[in-house]
Amino acid sequence: MQRKLFNHLCVAALVVLAVICFSTSARAYPNGISGFSGKSGSTCTMCHSGGTSLPTVVISGPTTVASGSTNTYTLNNNGSPNSGLDVGASAGTFAAGSTTLVMNGEITQIAALASSPLSWTFNWTAPTVTTTSTVTMYGASISGGYGGSTGTTVLTITVNPAAVAPSITAQPGNQTVTAGQTATFSVSATGTAPLSYQWKKNGANITGATSSSYTTPATTTADSGSTFSVVVTNSAGNATSNNGTLTVNAAAVAPSITSQPANQSVTAGQTAMFSVGASGTAPLSYQWRKNGLYITGATSSSYTTPATTTADSGTTFSVVVTNSAGSATSNNATLTVNPAAVAPSITSQPANQTVTAGQTATFMVSATGTAPLSYQWRKNGGNITGATSSSYTTPAATTADSGSTFSVVVTNSAGSATSNNASLTVNAAAVAPSITTQPANQTVTAGQTAMFSVSATGTAPMGYQWRKNGANITGATSSSYSTPATATTDSGSSFSVVISNSAGSVSSNNATLTVNQAAPVAPSITTQPISQTVTAGQTATFSVLATGTASLSYQWRKSGTNISGANAASYTTPATTTADSGSTFSVVVSNSAGSATSNSASLTVNSAPVSGGGGKLVLSTNRLVFYAEGSAAPAPKAIKVTSSSGSAMTFNADVYGGSWVSINPSAGTTPGQITVSAYPTGLTAGTYSCVIKITANGTTRRVYVVLVVASGGDDGGEHDDAAALPFSLDPGAKSTADAIWLDGYGVPVQSKKDPTSQGLVIRRNPSAPKTAIAGAALKGAAGSQLSQLSFDLRSDSECSTQAPQFVIVTADEIVHKANCASGTIQALTVSGWKRVSFDPTNSRQLSPVVAPGMAVKTIALVMDQPIATGTAVLDNINVNGRYIGRQ
Repeated sequence: MQRKLFNHLCVAALVVLAVICFSTSARAYPNGISGFSGKSGSTCTMCHSGGTSLPTVVISGPTTVASGSTNTYTLNNNGSPNSGLDVGASAGTFAAGSTTLVMNGEITQIAALASSPLSWTFNWTAPTVTTTSTVTMYGASISGGYGGSTGTTVLTITVNPAAVAPSITAQPGNQTVTAGQTATFSVSATGTAPLSYQWKKNGANITGATSSSYTTPATTTADSGSTFSVVVTNSAGNATSNNGTLTVNAAAVAPSITSQPANQSVTAGQTAMFSVGASGTAPLSYQWRKNGLYITGATSSSYTTPATTTADSGTTFSVVVTNSAGSATSNNATLTVNPAAVAPSITSQPANQTVTAGQTATFMVSATGTAPLSYQWRKNGGNITGATSSSYTTPAATTADSGSTFSVVVTNSAGSATSNNASLTVNAAAVAPSITTQPANQTVTAGQTAMFSVSATGTAPMGYQWRKNGANITGATSSSYSTPATATTDSGSSFSVVISNSAGSVSSNNATLTVNQAAPVAPSITTQPISQTVTAGQTATFSVLATGTASLSYQWRKSGTNISGANAASYTTPATTTADSGSTFSVVVSNSAGSATSNSASLTVNSAPVSGGGGKLVLSTNRLVFYAEGSAAPAPKAIKVTSSSGSAMTFNADVYGGSWVSINPSAGTTPGQITVSAYPTGLTAGTYSCVIKITANGTTRRVYVVLVVASGGDDGGEHDDAAALPFSLDPGAKSTADAIWLDGYGVPVQSKKDPTSQGLVIRRNPSAPKTAIAGAALKGAAGSQLSQLSFDLRSDSECSTQAPQFVIVTADEIVHKANCASGTIQALTVSGWKRVSFDPTNSRQLSPVVAPGMAVKTIALVMDQPIATGTAVLDNINVNGRYIGRQ
């Protein structure tokens, strides 16, 4: 009884204690409790004993769930009976099971379990999420009733969003391969992972083809046309792609060039197109190259250049053609860019023609402009069929053609030019010449000329050829002939003339020339003495030139007083002093017929400068060339002597190897001038050379002087007023320069003017000193005005910028040059020869051009500073339509 009473008291005490512990929301009622799952940090240990042995509490159920899904979970406790539980979650909602209830959003027991197993089942609904989230489920459970111990557990649950069915974003593409190659098809798709793939060929699944791309085995042409698709699947559904078609071509053939790029020629400013033809398996790719370098963007079968310039001329173009089987490179094609075309300009108009009935007439035109030039001749304004060259020869003319006009239209790519009209006059059949007045005998005094004339009738034009002692006289081709100045040796010569026309010829009677001895001619001064300026201690030289019957005597005078022993054509003073300054010098020239007194020339003597004035000696030239006809002295030439620093320097000058040269003064002060005179008297026809040495301040300079002397008298009919007179200058004395006429070297076409094919050979060794020159002076050019210049050149000759070249000095003392390389080249019908022509108005051919109306002083052909053979063979040298021949 006492034990029972004790037990009842204990139970009552526990109940009272429980009421005290759970007087709040967590009451210790048998039907459970909430708020002590551990979710908020509190567990059942706050009221229940800790005990010595904690139960193991486990929540089992899915740890990965879908958004919003409901799932079943079980809490197990391995402890003693009389147990309860409390389960809470960080998100989601609970639903009670058969032994549980929901209290304040948490799971707890309906009543404490009095027997094992200690297990409670309940449902939990996941929250709705759009991205993957984590939820923590907390559980606590006691063991062995109120005095038992408490066990806890935590379960982490992953909540995934709701699955999205697959959607294809990139369809498989069609594929083209060559037989033997593989093909790869691929797809891109979106949707909830994992996505699975199944590829199909022609609608049938392909075993093992379960990735986002599929590569076929090596293909054959039998596979061509097959279709490939793929089904993409996940938990939410599937999607099927479009079909991709496979095209299998036969094995590729490497490229082969079938049509090579062709050379192109264009005018500056135009474009040029290069193209290629090639075979081989498509697709073919192209890459054009310029001078071996790739051209950006030039990747088609043809290439058009940008607008060209002359700098592009000579450029090469090629192309590399490539396909999957290899490549092929074309040949190079060359681009030629010509300067912009220049419209035609007529330089020589067609001339009027007069013929006899039955003869033909030829009209010619000369024109410049960019080649090719085309021609169309017209008669009375109407085109002449087939008349398309630079000249036109009519059929045999009749008197009905008389008065017709002929013109020509010259055309090129830049335009056209129409010539003036030329008239055709057709005369009746010719009448042979008949002499109506015979040449008469002539009597003259030696030194005078004699004129013979003839009158004749007959059909014009009539040609005349005068003869002396039966031999033709060169150039004597008019109705009268005037001899050169006669000599007594000409007395008794007979003169006749042959008159010709298209109908025949007739010879005149002989007329006899009688030449009487000439009366003496008194002296006449042709070149007066020149005033001189020298420095004290130097000499001064005065000279005079005079004509008259030989012999001439000279008497020099100083300030009106005869100078003893001064009896030559020049006079050199003793060393001067400043006291001589202001003196005058003159000369009396006498012969048997009288005398002539020169003008007075003044002498100025300056004080001697301080030696060593500084600077270097500078000369205006290092070569002088004189041309003399017979004994007539050429005009003097000047050498200007200066100092590079501009200060005064004393200079001295001496002549070496030339007694025919005089200099004045022989000494002086810079700036100064030395006058050089050449005297051909007593010299035979030929070339003479010497050196003038000028020294100042320890420096010596040389001037090389050449005198070309031509025969000045009658040569028995061989005289030619337009002869070329060879000369050479070789200061090094190494025989490196010479010029000579040689038989058999000229154009191999015999004529009356050139019966032995004589050519002018000019040689100058390229390694010779720069002062060495070879050339020929053209006699009889003085006073003319340039209209034509040309020469024929043998093809093995040098033709460069200085060898050979025309060197023209005009009356204004300007030097003009026309070098071979700048001339217009014309092929000749004679093999191995060409014609080189120069337009005197074209600055690219004659530099500088001659001023309009300016007369020529001298013309020479010069081989100077050659760069190749150093030799030229010339013939048919043409100045203003006159052909220059051998002297």
